[in-house]
Amino acid sequence: MNVTTLEDKLYDWIFSIITPSTPLWLNQNSPRPSGGYVGMRHNAENLLGNRGYKSKPVGTTNVVTVTQDLEFMLMLVGYGVGAASIYRIFDYAQLPLFRAALSLAGVAIVDIGSVMDTSELVNSQIEARQALDLRLRVGNVLTYTSNIIESVEMGLTIKDGSRNVVHETITIPEV
Repeated sequence: MNVTTLEDKLYDWIFSIITPSTPLWLNQNSPRPSGGYVGMRHNAENLLGNRGYKSKPVGTTNVVTVTQDLEFMLMLVGYGVGAASIYRIFDYAQLPLFRAALSLAGVAIVDIGSVMDTSELVNSQIEARQALDLRLRVGNVLTYTSNIIESVEMGLTIKDGSRNVVHETITIPEV
């Protein structure tokens, strides 16, 4: 699952919970929306365990499949009237039906953090803000194609001063 697909699935899942509020990805180069909203951001994925590699010859190419389990944090912040949506997400994230919907999208909730009050003073008024971190895991499968190596040739030259003593070439054929 690539990052864009993952972000689309997370956006749809959050949107289904907080409608009519609007979720958006934070740190975009655009003005802040008016009214309440829920900002989302995820950190870099951490690899869990080892990657699995499998290769399969197909004609004159080799198809390599890499499987890996990744874990990351989804940080949610509700701004203004959107702050109340964070409590809704917190509640819904614990329900089996909503966990199953996320699981069908290939994402598992590992840990639900606490809702934190992060209200701030904006234009001489307190703006309500609530934050929540969700620790999530995804299984990721990457596939790429490479050419098959038909043989490997290695050369060895041993010199004694200015003259060649041994010059050997070894060719290892395809197994």
